Order: sequence, then C-alpha cells, then structure tokens
Amino acid sequence: MAISSAKDRKNQASRAADCFPVSERTYNQDGLITMHDCSFMTEPRFAAAYEDARETGSWCGPWGQASIHWRAHTLCWAGQTACNLDGDFVECGVDHGGTAMLLHRYLRLDLQPERHMYLYDTFCGLDRNRSSDSEWNHYEGIYHECYDEVRVRFEEFSNVRLKRGSIPDTLDETAPEKVAFMHIDMNAAEPESAAIQFFWPRLVLGAMVVLDDYAWVACHKQKRAMDQFASAHDVSILSLPTGQGLLIKTK
Repeated sequence: MAISSAKDRKNQASRAADCFPVSERTYNQDGLITMHDCSFMTEPRFAAAYEDARETGSWCGPWGQASIHWRAHTLCWAGQTACNLDGDFVECGVDHGGTAMLLHRYLRLDLQPERHMYLYDTFCGLDRNRSSDSEWNHYEGIYHECYDEVRVRFEEFSNVRLKRGSIPDTLDETAPEKVAFMHIDMNAAEPESAAIQFFWPRLVLGAMVVLDDYAWVACHKQKRAMDQFASAHDVSILSLPTGQGLLIKTK
C-alpha cells in the first residue's frame, strides 16, 4: 500500500477545497452560515407560509428585522412528518402566533378539521414566578400583551384552541389526549420542563418535539432541563445548527 507524500496530501487538500469552496456561502441568517443547498426558501408553498407568519409581527427578530428560514423549514418538516400520525398539534410559547401560523398555513390544517392545534401562552411574556432572575432580566421589556390580537388572527380556524395562562396551570383536563407534534418555546426552563413532562405520556409513538431554544448558548438552563428529562426517559435530543433541538417519541 503506497504511502502518500506530503505533496500528495497537499494536492488532495487543495482539490477538496476546490470541490467545496467555503467562500460560496448560500445562507447567513439567525446564527447559521452554510454553503449547503437552501432551495426550500423559494419553494412556493413554504415561501407563502413563511410570509404569512412574518406578517404576524412576532418579535424575536425572526419575523421582523432578522430572518429564520431554516428554523421555519425544520418546523415545517417536523410538522409534515407528524401529519402521518394520529394526534393533535401543541405549541407552548406562542407570542404573536408566528410559528403557529407558519405550520397552519404550510400544513393546510384548515383542511384537517379533525386535527386540532392547541396554543398555550401567557400572551404577555414570561411569568415572573416561573422564570429565573437571569431569564426574566434577559427578556424583560420585550414581550407585550397580545392575546386579543392572536385570538382575532386565528378565529377563522375552527380547529385552533387558545389557552391563556402559565404552564403548568393551563395543562388540565382540556389538554389533548393524543399529540403528534409539539413545539416548545417559552424561554424559561421551569415551564418548558413542566410542559414536556405533562405531555410526554400523551405523545403518540413517532411524535415530533421541536425545542426552539435548545442549542442557543444563552439558553443553557433550558438545555440542561431538557437533557435531564431525556436522560430520565432514555431518549436523546438532536442538537441542530439552527439552535433548535429535535426529540422523537420512540418508546
């Protein structure tokens, strides 16, 4: 077996660089820079749903000054996969309804009246009693009252249920018994942990759980809480370069 010389290895490295030039960046948004294909951004169905979501005015930069196409793409993929399962959709952390609108439009849930979407939020920001000092200080002054706005936004959809209040207080007998998809984005570890613990027995096999804040450095408390939950239930969370985490109910 021939041993490559230093010159050969240098030539191979140069050739590899020519094949995959890092200067040809295709995507630079939301903390993610890549040279990979992102043609999903211009796919008509996705582009239309994304625009409807952006128009909700949800803060977080996503639908305003910044853009989160790849995060939205992850949600749409997970939601589409969950449509093959029996169960409802749940979102814990709604704000102005950007991601909920994205999913409802992209998945055409208006044509699936038997499948309900449950939206849980205070609709006025973090609950001071269920967030740490660092979490509260980080988001103080960002969120504002928006319940009536969101209620009007979704009132045309008979299969959308708004649940106002703090988690776990609102997780009562009105929660769906079977859940195929769950999106968690409450910016605080305590309510997020309470949400996944409550809904885990209700998630059907194969159910998709997307954790919006999982891999963001500023959200380490949420990551730690979710990792502890995953370890206790012998499952694992996929850390994504979008900052999200992906968990699938496999047992």
